[in-house]
Amino acid sequence: MTIFNNVNITFEEERVINSYLCAKQ
Repeated sequence: MTIFNNVNITFEEERVINSYLCAKQ
């Protein structure tokens, strides 16, 4: 998740974002 490297988020949040982005593609 290079897009969110500068954002302080938890691993679970990143996992949710990953799932969301993958679903959109």
